[in-house]
Amino acid sequence: MGTLGAHSYISGKISNNFGIDIEVGKFTSIAEGLEIIASDHPMKEVSTFPFREVYKLEYAPCTGCQKIVIGNDVWIGMGVAIKQGVTICNGAIIGAKSVIVNDVFPYMIVAGNPASLIRYRFDRDVVLKLKDIAWWDWDFEFIKENIQDFMDINSFVKKYWKEKL
Repeated sequence: MGTLGAHSYISGKISNNFGIDIEVGKFTSIAEGLEIIASDHPMKEVSTFPFREVYKLEYAPCTGCQKIVIGNDVWIGMGVAIKQGVTICNGAIIGAKSVIVNDVFPYMIVAGNPASLIRYRFDRDVVLKLKDIAWWDWDFEFIKENIQDFMDINSFVKKYWKEKL
């Protein structure tokens, strides 16, 4: 599978028949039924059949098997499919049964087939500040002691974001 960051979890099994490397950040929640779309069949040739892979014939190869990167504080709903080579950035939310074929930017909420932007969790200024704060790298004891601060995004950012001079 790859790496699973601290405090992250996966409910159930991942369907990853080709063993694509998956890197998962910290505090990420992945619901059951995650499927990995491993490769692309040749599309510019006469046939999309994987002659090379199945019968060892000289034919256009299937492409893919690139690593998938899932950031910190990501929530992936039930039954999501992710194409190889995709990056899902910090704070993103992926709706159940979505098909992810493109990168998902920080704090985006996406859903559908193919997945498209529903909205951002927070405005751009807050997203940039959360990136700088990187709370997922904090000591877990500190997080537990200050968990009440996590309840209000505006108070959280005001308390923990230090303007860089």
